[in-house]
Amino acid sequence: MVQPHETDVQAKTLYAAERKVDWAKYGGDENLEELEAVWVYVQKLINRKSFARRYKTTHARFSVPEKAKPFKLVDYNGKGYIMGSRYRMPTRGDAEGLRIQATSHGGYATRDLIALNKWARQKYIVIHELAHVVDSNENGWGNKPWHQAHGWQFCLIYLELTGLAFGDIAKKELRDSFRNEGVRFLRPRGARNQCPWDPNPNRKWVTHRGA
Repeated sequence: MVQPHETDVQAKTLYAAERKVDWAKYGGDENLEELEAVWVYVQKLINRKSFARRYKTTHARFSVPEKAKPFKLVDYNGKGYIMGSRYRMPTRGDAEGLRIQATSHGGYATRDLIALNKWARQKYIVIHELAHVVDSNENGWGNKPWHQAHGWQFCLIYLELTGLAFGDIAKKELRDSFRNEGVRFLRPRGARNQCPWDPNPNRKWVTHRGA
């Protein structure tokens, strides 16, 4: 999972809330094991019309044709990874798309990368990391006091993706767990309730349908 920034005050409580959800009831604990399987799982979600309506920037950047197959590539460190379908420079093996890569420590995400070890390839963790990808593409990277890596913006996206992936009951259980652990997942009402350092407290955040 994304390494907590010094202002990422919700990270520990969010992880605690996440662990208390019975993911097995929804198939969320299924381990996809191989990078190719993770890629296929993520792409099917990104390609859905319901995803595209909510997260237009992420969909436009990473969606691929329905029958597309992932490319197996190697980075400059010799690490293998899986990526999307549109080559820029085929002679060099470069491609565009969301990178799915192995790591030796848990999982983490950036604007265009999801890295997971074997254990972290459980579906609910994949969805957690995809929420970071969506948040950073739609709202910018979460490293500010008013937009933290696990701030309310990320939490709303995570809840929405949980509903898309596992259904409304799973979404409700995660939301209830957030409440029980004190995780903030709603936008503060009114500009005065925003972080005082936010240079644009009335900005529009992309989080979920109807936001």
